[in-house]
Amino acid sequence: MISDPTALKRPEQVIPVPTNLSPQAQTYLTQRTAQLATSGQTHVEPPALSAFMEPMLDMMGPLAAGFQGSATVIALPNGAELRRANPEGTRGRLAEVAYFDIHGGGFVVGGGEMCALTAKLKIAE
Repeated sequence: MISDPTALKRPEQVIPVPTNLSPQAQTYLTQRTAQLATSGQTHVEPPALSAFMEPMLDMMGPLAAGFQGSATVIALPNGAELRRANPEGTRGRLAEVAYFDIHGGGFVVGGGEMCALTAKLKIAE
């Protein structure tokens, strides 16, 4: 419990399982929520992201090796990054194509590095 009188205090929130998810995802979330409630847990620490990210990057890196061009990272406000992959020798309509991979907090594995590899894979196809 935070005893700081200047801290923001928020009431408990009730967040229903989204109905636009697949039935399987809804079932999983319903069961997992029940497990947490039964155990008394209010917070779950995620596993170390490197345990997931390293094998994925190891797998995708060689697949993106066929990419020819440049890749740059542009710093944005609040610590965000824009990763740009510019294919070499692009002309005509292909030069006007953009591939956007924008995600919110739910995509916790890989982040910018994974998006950059995905863009290179799309371009190399």
